[in-house]
Amino acid sequence: MLAARADLKAARAAFYPGLTLSGGYGVQAFDPTLLFTTPSSIAYSAIGGLVAPLLNRNQLRAGLKAANAERTAALINYQRTLLNAVMEVNNGLARIENLNAAAAHRATQTQALRTAAAAADELYRSAKATYLDVLLAQQGALAAEIELVETQKRQRIANVDLYRAIGGGWR
Repeated sequence: MLAARADLKAARAAFYPGLTLSGGYGVQAFDPTLLFTTPSSIAYSAIGGLVAPLLNRNQLRAGLKAANAERTAALINYQRTLLNAVMEVNNGLARIENLNAAAAHRATQTQALRTAAAAADELYRSAKATYLDVLLAQQGALAAEIELVETQKRQRIANVDLYRAIGGGWR
């Protein structure tokens, strides 16, 4: 954005007449007979620098419009980048919050299914249930533990993604 702003200032400054000091001496005369006559050559050179903005007005206006368009495009690109960054951070925070709630729910579910598996084992030991009941209870507890581990994995990935979204990390 700073470069686009500087280009715009340079395009605006081109509208003003300029007087440049150069190392050339007499080589900018319009008439070859005046090439080596000092006052006329310098006068033509100075007049050319002062009148050039008037003669090139349309070109300078086009340059100004182009610089203004580039500045506007840079501003829009900056705003888009900023909005994307804010959106990524907000999405990351919401994702972490949702995964924390899901992990708490899965932990409660896992604990309940572990208790059910222990109860099924006790019932089997007292001959009140079949071994199939124990296996089904253990299978449910194992599935809940796997889901809990998967949710914890997604939590850690979400933390890394959030860290990356706020500017830390790697490419």
